[in-house]
Amino acid sequence: MKTVHMKTHQRQVSSDQSGMRVRKSMIAAAMTTGLLLGMSSASFAKGEIYHVNTVAEAASPLTYSKDGIVYQWGQGANLKATSFEFNGKTLDYVADADRVVVRRVDNAQASGKPCAIFAETNGNAYSYLASYPDDGTGTGNCDTAAIMSSGTMNVGALDVFSNAGQDGGFSLGNIERVDFIYDQGVAAPLEKAALAETGHVVTEKHGNNPVKIAAITALDESGNPAAYGVLRLIEPAYSGNENALRYGITNISQDNDFLANERHGPQGYVSWKGTQTEPLGMAFVSLEDLGVTEGQTYYGFSFFAPDVDENIHDLTAPETFPQDTDRATDGDADLFGAAAFYKPKTVNLPPVANNDTALTNQNKSVEIDLLGNDSDPEGDLLTVAIATDPSSGTVNLVGGVATYQPDAGFSGKDSFTYALSDDHGHTVIARVDVSVASVLSSSGTSARLRNIETGLTGAGSMGWMLLPMLLAGLLRRRQQA
Repeated sequence: MKTVHMKTHQRQVSSDQSGMRVRKSMIAAAMTTGLLLGMSSASFAKGEIYHVNTVAEAASPLTYSKDGIVYQWGQGANLKATSFEFNGKTLDYVADADRVVVRRVDNAQASGKPCAIFAETNGNAYSYLASYPDDGTGTGNCDTAAIMSSGTMNVGALDVFSNAGQDGGFSLGNIERVDFIYDQGVAAPLEKAALAETGHVVTEKHGNNPVKIAAITALDESGNPAAYGVLRLIEPAYSGNENALRYGITNISQDNDFLANERHGPQGYVSWKGTQTEPLGMAFVSLEDLGVTEGQTYYGFSFFAPDVDENIHDLTAPETFPQDTDRATDGDADLFGAAAFYKPKTVNLPPVANNDTALTNQNKSVEIDLLGNDSDPEGDLLTVAIATDPSSGTVNLVGGVATYQPDAGFSGKDSFTYALSDDHGHTVIARVDVSVASVLSSSGTSARLRNIETGLTGAGSMGWMLLPMLLAGLLRRRQQA
């Protein structure tokens, strides 16, 4: 981001209008150049993303006043990336990093946690569509890490690595490295071909400022990067080098304001510094680009200023990096959200639901684990619901376990069905067959109980005659006596 900044808001508004006309023509030329270079061959240059699919999420309203100006945030929606088109395929969002850590080293230009950002306006002065990225400390300072981890595209960090040049520049800071950490690691695909289609995104407003990226290959005991893979340079969209890894100019353009707070603490709310209409640039960096191999576990990636050299500097020690990164050259990267993990979109398959059986006794309930023998090909989250009730009992579902209770006195066969659904809209039906065995009541029949008491047994339906015969015999003996 390069523009002219005046000393007062009133003068900047009037002067910025003419400046805008100049910059817009420059942007148009840059966009045209980038598109022509991408279209001059049968395929896009490496990394270039031209189309992003987005969704709008509700923003949180916030109003504050600084230097006599009232700022309104959350006046629209947070724009989120869900997927993008790359080399004829749609790559879907999979997961954000567990942690985004901004590594700072104080310098003469900035200390503490200064914040410089760009934000899309809603067309009114000092009014912004996205939520304000508050750091939660109660000071009003914005959270640079949250800006880059939220996935929001209409607010971003400005001149991230600049810490020198243009004396008095509002965006000078003290950031040396930004880490996107997956604490449990990410397992790379086992197929070599898939490495070129799975990876991460570098997002840069206008796509005109280079940045470096490297995979984190190990974490220390404290969860900090302990080793890195190859350091790759992302070149501007219109660099002219089609063999390079470079940004593409996307289908999204925004009217942005530039805002910043104090370069030295205490830092509070940000205030207006300038205005610019610019497109958003994005580059896809595959695992192959990052040097990740088949089946390798890596732990995310880090962004570096272009003047960081792995042959000179220790990538794990930001304090060894240059302290004179000029905002006019190497420090001008304007990074926004969506730097997440992406993989090719595939046809989602429905879950597999297998029928179940259960046995119980009369008047006794039985628990059935419905999901125990069910699965989903992609490991999607599964939910279960009773589809049809049993005819001779009731069923209660808790989690994936159904408790069947037969009706009082019922014995025989009963059944019910359940619906198994994944989170992609697929639903399948499975059947549960329940056998309820008859159990003799404690009252029984008097004949049977007497047979047991006397020890006499009979066969078939004639057994009931044994007791009268016995009584008759006893009576005759008593008469004879």
